[in-house]
Amino acid sequence: MRKSNKNFELINHGEVGVIVKENKGISNYYPYKPIFEFLEVNANLDHETLKIESYREKEEWTYRLMMHENDPLANWQCKEHAINLIGLDAMTAAENQVKKNIQLIKKQIKEGRLNPVWLNLKSIVDSNVNHYKTDFYYHDCLILNNVNPDKFIFMVRNTGTWLIYQKHDFNKAILDEEEKKIKYGKSEHKIYYWNGKALKEIDLQDALKLYEKMPIMEK
Repeated sequence: MRKSNKNFELINHGEVGVIVKENKGISNYYPYKPIFEFLEVNANLDHETLKIESYREKEEWTYRLMMHENDPLANWQCKEHAINLIGLDAMTAAENQVKKNIQLIKKQIKEGRLNPVWLNLKSIVDSNVNHYKTDFYYHDCLILNNVNPDKFIFMVRNTGTWLIYQKHDFNKAILDEEEKKIKYGKSEHKIYYWNGKALKEIDLQDALKLYEKMPIMEK
């Protein structure tokens, strides 16, 4: 999502964050290109309550000055300095957009928890997972709602879940690590496969074969 104003543009970034791209005018020097200020406005979202986290009854917002849209450096700013950089109108618009992004996630989570596939997995998770349940109740729920993969591998353990529907180095590393643990008798996961119609418990060797048939994750 990009939302434009006369002097600035809002670009959704990450989970709920927004980058403000403010037009500062034209450079006085050759080749006289436009000058832009980039500032990321974000909030720490609690994945259990789906509210902005608070510290001493104050919501936790972050403001990061950037060189460009993909700048990874942590050049953190206080809110007052951030307003001086982009202006109060841009700041207000950015914070409002972050709040809208959070409302959208709440809607997607609500819809995802009505998904028959998610409900099918829920009883397995509630019986096996004691820690990091947000793996399932938040992350997997959003995948099932927003991506809605036809087929996937589902791995569940005491400390969370993995939902694998594409080839990616990280996903392959999860399976490889489980293979090492099985070798030494320290397997952590129960593994299931959703084939588009039914859920079936499988072993790791079957999971590895099914993984090889999955599409490669787009970059």
